[in-house]
Amino acid sequence: MSVSEIERFFKDIDTSRELEELMNSAEGSVDKLAELVKAKGYDFSAEEAKAHFSAPQSDELEDWELDSVAGGVNIAVWRRQHS
Repeated sequence: MSVSEIERFFKDIDTSRELEELMNSAEGSVDKLAELVKAKGYDFSAEEAKAHFSAPQSDELEDWELDSVAGGVNIAVWRRQHS
């Protein structure tokens, strides 16, 4: 499993309009997202992403998540909605 790849994607999305649009084009489908990101060099499956999203998470946001919220993309909420 490539948890580091999943985390890398969500950190990279912070600075990439293209990745943000790619995530939005997945229309809430983790399966579609995993398929789309492979073309961009991220190596994780839909099953791995679902397992990662469903793992217990702290209510506290990490620094990079706080930066995302300030930038208009709340990755933590997106993760919870798509797990």
